[in-house]
Parts: sequence; C-alpha cells; structure tokens
Amino acid sequence: FGIGTTNPLNRLHVRQGILGSFTAQIENFGNGVNSHGLLISAGGDVNTGSQMIEFRRPDGTVIGSVNQDTAASVAFNTTSDRRLKENIVDTSLGLDTLMKLQVHDYNYISDSTNTQMQGFIAQELNDVYSQAVTVGGSNAKTNPWQVDYSKLTPLLTKSIQDLEVKKANKNE
Repeated sequence: FGIGTTNPLNRLHVRQGILGSFTAQIENFGNGVNSHGLLISAGGDVNTGSQMIEFRRPDGTVIGSVNQDTAASVAFNTTSDRRLKENIVDTSLGLDTLMKLQVHDYNYISDSTNTQMQGFIAQELNDVYSQAVTVGGSNAKTNPWQVDYSKLTPLLTKSIQDLEVKKANKNE
C-alpha cells in the first residue's frame, strides 16, 4: 500500500517531500503507565540480528539501527565503519576534558513523584563536549536541548586509558 508513491517498496510505504514536517506521527493521548505509542516486532523468540529499525540518509547510506541482540535484548547501533571515515587520528581529549564535566542530581518538573536522577545539563555539557549535545530551540517542551549519553563512551574510555598510563608512570 503506497501513500505518496505509486510504486511502494514494502507492504506500507509512506513518502513525502515536504521539508520541516514529519512523514508520520503516532500519538496516544492516554495519561497512564499503559499509554503506549508504538510496537515494533521483528524476528523470532531466540533469533538474533533481526532489524527492528534502520536509519538511512536519503542516498541510502545506513547511519544507525536498532537490532535484536539476544532473545531478550536489543542493540542500539550507530554506524562506525572504517570504510566510511577519513582523517582518522588518536584523540587529544581525555581525562582533562572529562574532569570539566559537571554531573548533577535533579528531578524533572513534570515528574509529580520528584524522582531523583543523575546526569548532565545539556547547555553546560555543550560548552565542554558538544559532540554529545543536540542544541534545542526556544521552546523547551517542543524543541529541548538533548544529550546523547552514548557519545560520552569514547571520552570515558580514553579517560580510563589516561588513568592507567598515569598509574603505570607513577609505579615506575
């Protein structure tokens, strides 16, 4: 079935060319723990590797995916193929950069239970490690600043490596 196309590539193929507008929107206006939005089911109970979601650029290049990892878990993947990269050098960022990050305790204003969380303030993190931040707009509810915590993994890894080098140099 095709919407916006006369040659659907899948059982449901929705296509549009309007900039600044989502192709589809799925909403559940319920106000409770069972107000679910979208169910994606793919693969079998014990099979691994089934692709749940794939993200592509318009030229067809895969930039990420969500795959079934085991019978009971998923893998959130960002493309990191050497063949798609250039100008590869060892990073100069590490422990010194990590030590500049401010970790806070907080709760969300909309959380009536005031559940305490730990994490970063996107605007502060942007000043030190912008790779992990998506800058938002003027309306915090519809276009908030966001943090991709997975982007901190390389910095954390390099910082641990820096600590091991310091430890080894101290023991010499």
